[in-house]
Amino acid sequence: FYTPARAETIDLVPYEVQAVSISVPSGNPESISSVDDLAGKTIGVEAPGYEFDTLTAMAEQFAAEGKPALTVQTFKTNADAYQALSAGQLDGTSIVESVTSFYQEDGRFETAVGGINEAPLAMGFAKGSKSSAEVARVLSEMRSDGYLPELFEQYDVTGYNGDIAVSTGPLDS
Repeated sequence: FYTPARAETIDLVPYEVQAVSISVPSGNPESISSVDDLAGKTIGVEAPGYEFDTLTAMAEQFAAEGKPALTVQTFKTNADAYQALSAGQLDGTSIVESVTSFYQEDGRFETAVGGINEAPLAMGFAKGSKSSAEVARVLSEMRSDGYLPELFEQYDVTGYNGDIAVSTGPLDS
């Protein structure tokens, strides 16, 4: 995920937009359908990362509002979190929206909540890398000739609407 703090340390090229989502077992046994429904639940997440930061902030907000605790259980990988969800050790697991479709393919999981903390995704490069400028140029051409939007549509991904360029700080859009 693109953050201004990351952009200060590495060159970033934003190209798509993602959000955090919550996957649950098929049939949604805990009836989770909104962010508020996560109060009192245990959600697994790969840590560290954007999803972990998002859920941790949500847990702090719930505590400040006096809601039942949101327990954020960390795992080394998303696959580990899904394994725990499969074993009934979690109420849900958190991952970016575009990945939930992969985990839903076999019918064991479904997306209960999506669209949480939406932000651009970016490719990262060493500061001052010539590759970053070239990747930005190629992605811009792919967007201009229609290939990138077509590819994103095929995979149900939202394209970044701002300038596809090397960014080293806050984004304008």
